[in-house]
Amino acid sequence: MFPLGPKQWEFTLAVPLDVLWLRPIRVSAAELESNRVAERLVQDGLNIVRDIRVAYIDWQLAIERARLAEQGAWLRGDVARIAEARLDAGDVAELDVSAIRLDALVGTSEAASAARDAELALERLRYLLGLQLSGIAIEPAPMPELQLQRERESDAQTRCAIAELERSVGRRLLHSSTDLEILPVRELELGEDTP
Repeated sequence: MFPLGPKQWEFTLAVPLDVLWLRPIRVSAAELESNRVAERLVQDGLNIVRDIRVAYIDWQLAIERARLAEQGAWLRGDVARIAEARLDAGDVAELDVSAIRLDALVGTSEAASAARDAELALERLRYLLGLQLSGIAIEPAPMPELQLQRERESDAQTRCAIAELERSVGRRLLHSSTDLEILPVRELELGEDTP
């Protein structure tokens, strides 16, 4: 049991040196490495959460851009139809109408491009979530600011429709007042005191 050769003596002297001096250094290095790995995992998790949030917002904005581009294409198409009607009536030149047609085609192209951008943004989000091969559908939640804006637009459209209806009813009443001999508003306000 007693070491006889030089290698055995070297091992016998190295074991206490390893246990007393090198082992605490190795343990502290391993602890530092494990802390570094843990911090890196936490940071990677935070990075993926940030990337998913950014991708989701990009997707919602791309959907909104596609919606606005589609509305713009629809409006440009209406302008082109009006220009065609004016051309048929002889109010405008062919050159003016061709520029408007081109603008309508550009609007259609922009709407198609915005729709493709929305699809790409969705696929990027699905990739970050790990859902690229699954059939799970992702639905966008309405953005609060955009929802407020849409409600304002809807209110404004409702007010415009009401005003148009009031004008229409007013015109009908005005035309029918002569037929039905309805007293004008001024005489109604003055009442019996009028001479």
